[in-house]
Amino acid sequence: MTVTLRSPRPDEADELTELILRSKAHWGYDQDFIDLIRADMAVDLDSPRLRLATVAEVDGRPAAMMLLLDGPPSLLLDSLFVEPWAIGTGLGTMLFRLAVDHARMIGCTEIRLASDPHAEGFYLRLGAVRVGENISPTTGVAHPRLILAL
Repeated sequence: MTVTLRSPRPDEADELTELILRSKAHWGYDQDFIDLIRADMAVDLDSPRLRLATVAEVDGRPAAMMLLLDGPPSLLLDSLFVEPWAIGTGLGTMLFRLAVDHARMIGCTEIRLASDPHAEGFYLRLGAVRVGENISPTTGVAHPRLILAL
């Protein structure tokens, strides 16, 4: 497996949004739910809050992506999603470690995120701590709110 990390292409936002939705569907969310969250999950590569956007390609095709927003002193891990076929390959961990390295490099003291309930264990294993929860206004689903102190 050959992994390449790169910045997303300007025309790739829709493709990355679809990657996110496939990743969400992997956890058993039905099509009605996916349709409901589509606008909320849309990738905006032109956001003035965007600090770092990274795509992990496996053998030339996008397999995972990450978006970091805001910055010093606190960085928001807005998105970290892996294609269902690539879950368990280490790409999520690779991107999370990249986020940590980037946050430290720009002088952040923490990374904050609101996790999908199915991904909370992943972030806890990587050192994040649960500090509360956010209720999605779109779906009513409780999302664990986590912080990783740097």
